[in-house]
Amino acid sequence: MSVLKKIFHQDKNASLPQRAVQSVFWVFLLRVSARGLQVLRVIVVAGILPPEDFGLFGIVLLSVSMLEAITQSGFDTALIQKNKDIRNDLDTAWVVQITRGILLTIIMFLSAPVISAFFNRPDAAALIRMTAFIIAVRGFKNIGVVYFIKDLEFKKAYIYQISGILSGLIVTIVGALLLRNVWAFFWGQIIGDIIQTLFSYIVHPYRPVLRFNPQRAKELYSFGRWIMIRNILQYFNTHGDDIIVGKMLGTVSLGLYQVAYRMSDKFLFEVRNISSQVALPLYSILQQDKKRLKRVYLESFKLSLLLSVWIAGGLFILAPEFVLIFMGSTWQPMVPALRILTAAGLLNALSPLVGPLLTSVGRPDVTAKIVFVRFVVLASAVYPMTLHFGIQGTAITVAVSLMITLPLLYYQARRLVMIEYLLLLKAMLPSISSGALMILITGFLKRSIPPDQWGLLTFIAFGLGASVVYFGGLFLWEKMRPSGGYIDIIQRRVFGG
Repeated sequence: MSVLKKIFHQDKNASLPQRAVQSVFWVFLLRVSARGLQVLRVIVVAGILPPEDFGLFGIVLLSVSMLEAITQSGFDTALIQKNKDIRNDLDTAWVVQITRGILLTIIMFLSAPVISAFFNRPDAAALIRMTAFIIAVRGFKNIGVVYFIKDLEFKKAYIYQISGILSGLIVTIVGALLLRNVWAFFWGQIIGDIIQTLFSYIVHPYRPVLRFNPQRAKELYSFGRWIMIRNILQYFNTHGDDIIVGKMLGTVSLGLYQVAYRMSDKFLFEVRNISSQVALPLYSILQQDKKRLKRVYLESFKLSLLLSVWIAGGLFILAPEFVLIFMGSTWQPMVPALRILTAAGLLNALSPLVGPLLTSVGRPDVTAKIVFVRFVVLASAVYPMTLHFGIQGTAITVAVSLMITLPLLYYQARRLVMIEYLLLLKAMLPSISSGALMILITGFLKRSIPPDQWGLLTFIAFGLGASVVYFGGLFLWEKMRPSGGYIDIIQRRVFGG
């Protein structure tokens, strides 16, 4: 079997750690492809539509995501965490999912005038009403796809997700070219969700039926309620800043801020999401084997950092040139916020993968409490910081809120898997030192190029050079520590060496 087949062929007879790392490679390839398509959409459409249109549709998406977050049942996570057979739970979860989608569509449709009035944009009401139907479409997703995550079959899981993203990208770009207004976003979003829902039935053979068991629902809710509370708090941690910016500074500033957030989020936070999604089912299986759990946990953390620091460092140092070359001078005001949010993303990457660990051992309540701490910090500071410093102040608040929760997360990592702080520090050191070297050298060399001489080829050359410095630094670390490094982890977990 070739090297690529060894990496990407998910053998069900492989050992659990091998399957886990194979899943990471599959998820990484597919999710980076998906996020690359989404970033491409932002770049292309940003050259056609103004920041105000991005901000206007941002208001609509804030409304959708808020309703979905505050009514999230947590049933999907509960199904993944259960070690028992879940077939008898699937239909009940599906009925709840559909019912929730229909009710939220009605609520959002009726509340559209109130939402648009809150943001002082009465022209958003019609857009909000039409977008409400997206929630109902999502409710009909095949509940059987939860098996893909539970069984670490991420190859199939992301086939249907990318189908929606790719179709949404095409429709949005075509719509922007033809319509030249904000409705291009709507058509791209709803067509993408319809395609994705259809594909969920193509890629998984399970066919749910309308059957509801109150006892099953009660059992799922007893676990899922903490997931729901965590998701509500997480929504306001993730989107509370958007609400404040949209209300206080208007749709133009909201468009600039949200695009800056997406540019840092789509790749940087995605690496974190990849690790977390693979970690939850894996930790659930290993929850009784503390020794293996500790080893796999530490290796997952190191691999997550490897990619996160590379992306964060490159984006941070080359942000002004990236925005100017790919998006134009209209978007230049978002560069300071983009850099701050990239630093915030790095702080998030430095936090240990405690969320999936706590969920896997049946303690999502602890995660919810940590998220609540961050919510208090964010809620108390975001208004004055935005008022005095604009979107840069908002971004600083996000970074500070992440920094404050780091000690709590490290404490939980030590308590749950008995990992000493020194081990976590050693896991960080190669990536952090290589990333710092990349930023210093690239920043120094940038000073020799006048701003008016930057072009696409220059940007590519600097991007490649920065990557060479980063991975060169990691290579030197590997030479100094031949066992326990990145190459050793990949060889043992992927190839069984």
